[in-house]
Amino acid sequence: MKRSWLPPSALIPAALGTAAAAGILARSAYERNHLTVTREEIVSERLPEAFDGFRIAFLSDLHGNGFGDDRCSALAAAVRDAHPDLILCGGDSLIVKKGKTSRISVAAALWEQLAQLRVPMYHGLGNHEIRMRDEDGYGDLWEAYSQLCRDHGMELLDNDTVKLTKEGRSVYIAALTVPKELYRSFGKAPMPDGYVGGALGPCRGFTVLMAHSPLYFDEYAAWGADLCLTGHFHGGTVRVPGLGGLMTPNYMFFPQYDRGRYEKNGSVMLLSAGLGTHSIDLRLNDPPELIVITLRHSDGPAGGTR
Repeated sequence: MKRSWLPPSALIPAALGTAAAAGILARSAYERNHLTVTREEIVSERLPEAFDGFRIAFLSDLHGNGFGDDRCSALAAAVRDAHPDLILCGGDSLIVKKGKTSRISVAAALWEQLAQLRVPMYHGLGNHEIRMRDEDGYGDLWEAYSQLCRDHGMELLDNDTVKLTKEGRSVYIAALTVPKELYRSFGKAPMPDGYVGGALGPCRGFTVLMAHSPLYFDEYAAWGADLCLTGHFHGGTVRVPGLGGLMTPNYMFFPQYDRGRYEKNGSVMLLSAGLGTHSIDLRLNDPPELIVITLRHSDGPAGGTR
């Protein structure tokens, strides 16, 4: 029998490739379990002076990630240390698959701990919540998740707006449910004309808008949102220096928006990199993110959002 033989030098590229892949996976595993806190300040003349210094903790795309602890203690501690006046969740707290779900206990434990802070908590709907609410094959999962949110004071908002009042002045928290048909792969589906206003009514004052998809920032800004809080894109999964996020969960490559702060026509969008992963269980140069926002009143347009 004739045996093939490779010189040792021919094995070096394969060994280097294997070592590089192992290093990438190890780095990704480290990143997925190490939370970062991003602090942002929103300055606006439209913000009532009574809300100057008001602080918001924004979470998105938890996807059942407990950060190495099913109690999600590290995230709960980070929110607690931020001393928020309001906690907002932008959706996709669970990974939802027909017939099963991933670690609903993590979200339950997190909401339980955050409830101890005794501040208002509101939860918008991401594509995973829409799926388990509207599609067959998930049993009573939506009812169970809705109940655990109610049990811990996390109010679910579905095309709803709530008013917060201090010293007789108000700001508004709105949650837009982006229709599931707009969560398409490989591109952006057009949002129907007037959809935001039709779902939420007119913008009535300084408004923080939760909308899971960042693709429709133009529409959110045109409606009048002062601050848009979005997620869904997981920071671009792998961040390439000088180029940004590589790929979104819906397979858009080098998207216009991936993570961070964007401004348009007086509106600001803060796009969270999210806290967990979904079908692509990878993060590289893209750590999970809790965003802590401080609202500041401005006496004039200089420095304001509008």
